[in-house]
Amino acid sequence: MQQAVRRHYSSARVAATRWTARRRLSATAAGDSGRSERPPWLWRRFHGLFDFEVPLSSPLPYVAAPTAANVVPHPKGARVTQLDNGVRVVTPANASTRAHSANDLITCFGVFVNAGSRHEMRETSGSTHLLEALAFRTATLERSAWRLARGIEDTGGSVACTAGRESIAYTGECMRDQAPALFRLVGEAALQPQFLGYGEGVVADDDDIRAQVRETLHLLEREIREVHDKDAQTQVTEALHAAAYEGNTLGLPLLMNEQRIKTITPEAVKAFWESRLSRPADVVVSAVGIGHDELVSLVEQQTGHLPLRHELAADTAIEPARYTGGESRLTCDGLAQLAFGAEGVSWSDPDLVPICVLHTLMGGGGSFSAGGPGKGMYSRLYTNILNHHPWVHSCSGFNHCYTDSGLFGIHATADADRLPDLAEVVCEEFSKIGHVSKAELARAKNQTKASLLMNLEHRAVACEDLGRQVLTSGVYIEPTALYTAVEGVTEKDIERVASRVAASKPAVVLYGEMYHTPSYDQLIEAAGVKLLRASASA
Repeated sequence: MQQAVRRHYSSARVAATRWTARRRLSATAAGDSGRSERPPWLWRRFHGLFDFEVPLSSPLPYVAAPTAANVVPHPKGARVTQLDNGVRVVTPANASTRAHSANDLITCFGVFVNAGSRHEMRETSGSTHLLEALAFRTATLERSAWRLARGIEDTGGSVACTAGRESIAYTGECMRDQAPALFRLVGEAALQPQFLGYGEGVVADDDDIRAQVRETLHLLEREIREVHDKDAQTQVTEALHAAAYEGNTLGLPLLMNEQRIKTITPEAVKAFWESRLSRPADVVVSAVGIGHDELVSLVEQQTGHLPLRHELAADTAIEPARYTGGESRLTCDGLAQLAFGAEGVSWSDPDLVPICVLHTLMGGGGSFSAGGPGKGMYSRLYTNILNHHPWVHSCSGFNHCYTDSGLFGIHATADADRLPDLAEVVCEEFSKIGHVSKAELARAKNQTKASLLMNLEHRAVACEDLGRQVLTSGVYIEPTALYTAVEGVTEKDIERVASRVAASKPAVVLYGEMYHTPSYDQLIEAAGVKLLRASASA
């Protein structure tokens, strides 16, 4: 309303100004300044209504202030229920049983399973990648692939499956009244896929499963070719993990290679998924926009076939991640790329918040950016590298956190013939990560807090945060607690974390033309890792 009145007032002033100018011109031409045409009707209507200019920062008189829309609150704590078989169900503690406003009409939920490429054996390698591709494309034990797709369409919702090195997430989003129907479909796709019945006596079903797997593998084969041809960053990320955790856990490939596509079988995928579902405590269901008791009832219906806790065999310890460090050189065409990192921290580490602030402080991005709040244009990698070296296309920090380890470092791309120069500037910047000014730290803390709270305004992010926190650590840390922890980070905390990162053997990946590139030892020396180690041990 205020804006509408201001627009009318502005139009009236413009009309009056134009009328005054025409009056003066006509008076000058006629030689008579006292006789002229009547002023326009818009000027006559509004003249005298506003006797003073109202600043845009002040409300207009006699105009009621607009009513603010209802705001979706951040989750205040979490309510967790553990079923008899060990499956955990989590919702925000302030979750409502019914919609109170338009903001409550959407429901987001996810089924998170503690299964990823780090849990694969030699016989089951590639299962995680194949499971992600099979999700929602193939049949379940309850319905055909066509009925599954049609059921999802009928709810009007959207579904997705995302696989990582430690977990697989089956997620859905829909209108609140359709949540029970869509959750049953997502639960079937996640916990009751058809391939779990492979080899149990029904020949026709086995043939159907083999056909579905073959068709999906053909799609993955094309996807992997595209990764090798166009997605250099994914190749670098895979090579970085392989170098950092050589031959174990987090270093195992997340993406299948072409050789594995030819040898993987339905039996391998079934064995892997059954082994992960045999411990229902490794399954967490989270949701936002639905009542807790209603969600518990839905989960009980979908997970009733899973074994009870007292029926489970003795827990087998998961192999811990062993950080090794090392290097990988990929000779390829295209832009030169460099990833220089070291061991970071895990999700449960006390230094998690300081290293996240350090990651924000490093910042970075692409050489072409529209700027604006949150773009990181004043972060260290922008000001020290991108703004000084026009041949650098992108430069940004990375911080990968896992259950028992992590990776922290810098990734950059440049012109194809500048890989040696890129290595020099990145290593030089890595040597300075422990030096931080008060202004830098204050800006990084503010950006971290803003990112934390703004991301949680999205229901899908809030739902994922609930599920992954409970799956990883068994507890949920409220945003206010994290906000306070970020506020308490000091310069000494950043220096301590930087020294800790430098104490590990670096993991390095060079991608591009290898002419005149420095050796691994030269890269370590250029990054000042030896000097940082000495100062850390002093």
